[in-house]
Amino acid sequence: MQTPLTPNQVKDQFEQLGNTFTDWAEQHGYTANEVYRVLNGQAKAKYGKAHEIAVKLGLKLSPEQVANRRGEIGERRDEAHERRAA
Repeated sequence: MQTPLTPNQVKDQFEQLGNTFTDWAEQHGYTANEVYRVLNGQAKAKYGKAHEIAVKLGLKLSPEQVANRRGEIGERRDEAHERRAA
């Protein structure tokens, strides 16, 4: 199960790889300011462009990952219920 990264983890990864957020922003069609606002928590990233940035950086799960996670949780809950019933 994949978990979202913290902003510090994302920053560390970029630093270790020698990448800049400005370059990443340009490569993905965003402004550096938009990316920094997400990283520094100034943008809530609940929807829209900020949410897209957060997902692409690994700060948030994609809708597909959320759906998969819900499915895994439901399966585990069903298995636990079956064990209790047996």
